Amino acid sequence: MSFIGKILSPGSRVFKRLVYDADDHQIRGLGFVKWVAQNVCFYDPNVRIKPLMVEGLEAAWFEPTKLESNRVLLYFHGGGYSVCSWETHRSLISNLCIASGMRTLAVNYRLAPEHPFPAAVDDAVIAYNFLLKSEQPSNIVVGGDSAGGGLTMALLLSLKHQKISLPVKVIALSPWLDLSVPSEERNENVHEDPLLDAHSVKVWAQRYLQTTNPQNCLASPIYGDLKDLPPMLIHVGEREMLLDDTVRFIEKARDAGVDAHLKIWPSMVHVFQFLTAIVPEAKQSVNELGMFIRH
Repeated sequence: MSFIGKILSPGSRVFKRLVYDADDHQIRGLGFVKWVAQNVCFYDPNVRIKPLMVEGLEAAWFEPTKLESNRVLLYFHGGGYSVCSWETHRSLISNLCIASGMRTLAVNYRLAPEHPFPAAVDDAVIAYNFLLKSEQPSNIVVGGDSAGGGLTMALLLSLKHQKISLPVKVIALSPWLDLSVPSEERNENVHEDPLLDAHSVKVWAQRYLQTTNPQNCLASPIYGDLKDLPPMLIHVGEREMLLDDTVRFIEKARDAGVDAHLKIWPSMVHVFQFLTAIVPEAKQSVNELGMFIRH
């Protein structure tokens, strides 16, 4: 493990105290993060970003100057179904865009609590159908991080239910797959996760679910019928609370005959791939995800 990897967990605890308001369960300074991402931190001459509207949803094309695949990646950002956007995730999406060598469409789905379940799923289907106007399903890859990773799997289940052709491959980074938030007895990492905790996750889940049963498979894909889903690769950190759910999901997918792959990164935390500039494991993870979906 890299030196930075060794201090990632204690550093994440400090980071959480700075940015997370535990009283109101809100993330501080998202507007500032968006401004910094747009004007200070992000500039990569190898990626062109072209904002657009997709059926009333804000979106953006990320286009690498070196196109190495004719496939298209549809990407959904994380943020507990309540915060963030492609703007806050532009660095992560750009790195995936470069690693895969393919055009990437990132869509801002509607957010809770103003737009609770199933708004995000409905918007994901809209975005996928938008791509189907110009692309064959065999040319489309879908992915996302955290809530966006869960939304990716929910999209697959919704498409299957509607008998819409599925994408060719799927990736997910630390996906949120079970909004019922299992008890500590079923989750060894509840007290080990430096970023997430059971109470906060329950609050964020309730904002999105409201009156919906948390075991609805379009909210918590782990409870769905995973048969016939496309090949998938999930990367998750060893120290995060979502690890156990991810392992159960992969095992269930494999039992259903899905070509499902999982990589658990030692000592890494939730969506550590944000730190590609300073954490070697993050850069390696992004490159491996990109290689998986390229061919």
